[in-house]
Amino acid sequence: MITIFQTMTPIVIAFWFYCLLGVVGQYEWQARDSFDEIRMQMDKVNDDNCQIQHLGDLYLPDDSISHLPDIKDININPVFPNRTALLHLHNMALSRSFFWSYILQSRFIRPAINDTYDPGMMYYFLSTVADVSANPYINASAIYFSPNMSYSPSYRGFFNKTFPRFAPRTFRADDFNDPIHLERISTRNTFTIQDLGSFPTTRLSDDYTTDFYRINEWGIVAVTMDMLQLDINQCDDKFYKPNAFKDTHKCDRKTSYCVPILGRGFETGGYKCECKQGFEYPFEDLITYYDGQLVEAEFNNIVNDKETRYDMFKCRLAGASSIQVNLILLLSVLIFFLIQRRVENL
Repeated sequence: MITIFQTMTPIVIAFWFYCLLGVVGQYEWQARDSFDEIRMQMDKVNDDNCQIQHLGDLYLPDDSISHLPDIKDININPVFPNRTALLHLHNMALSRSFFWSYILQSRFIRPAINDTYDPGMMYYFLSTVADVSANPYINASAIYFSPNMSYSPSYRGFFNKTFPRFAPRTFRADDFNDPIHLERISTRNTFTIQDLGSFPTTRLSDDYTTDFYRINEWGIVAVTMDMLQLDINQCDDKFYKPNAFKDTHKCDRKTSYCVPILGRGFETGGYKCECKQGFEYPFEDLITYYDGQLVEAEFNNIVNDKETRYDMFKCRLAGASSIQVNLILLLSVLIFFLIQRRVENL
């Protein structure tokens, strides 16, 4: 008896380690996906450490935003519903570029018809304000001029002289002092207006034309929007499209497939897990899919070593419930016939 116990002890210990490593350890080391990498790159840059960050860390990958609108595809290819705001931003930047290119050509007419035909300085500022106030998704609008290439007829004492730097910029700010402001709801009707070309000559880091400005890829017109308002697509695609978040969903790949959900923003879980053909949703709910936000939350519980229901988000074989009922009925009939036969033998 002692010999059998001593023989079984290593087998039991080995089996226990196998279960521990096979069941618990399968989620112990989860490699970071592309969303984690991009989100970490965004979060590690702030106002305090921006000046000491490597220049490459200040740029996100080109495929971090997928399905970018292209002017050549307008009215040819369909525009995705979650890219309409980005399409408006694209059209706004192009229209402002064409507008300024046309309106500033008057200065090249020689002899000049009228010196006051050039836009005044306040015209540039109010134009950027109009861009931001035209669409709630636009966060900022700016017009950057090259050194000594801007001129304003508004200055009579500064007549016939150019500005060394001139870059009017308007940025949307939250208005918490609005008299009609509702509690915890921002009206977003306040704009911060400044001239990025007005800076002390001793601070080269504020000069947008120098390398000390870090990101100095500047042009005549710049229109920006909040990246966190853009949807991401974590589902896989049959055709190649530049998308850093492609195939990062957490659906059960054997029984379900991923379908994007619009309006979730720059967060994981903007999809739903639909059951594949031959499988069915196992619960009696009004919906017949698993929400991606719930799937992502339960997957994060696995990574953080917490209780999880991630294994429940699977579809079962179609008709599995009826198969189970039929099996019980078949067993009941067999037991009945066995009992009846035994009674007849008696």
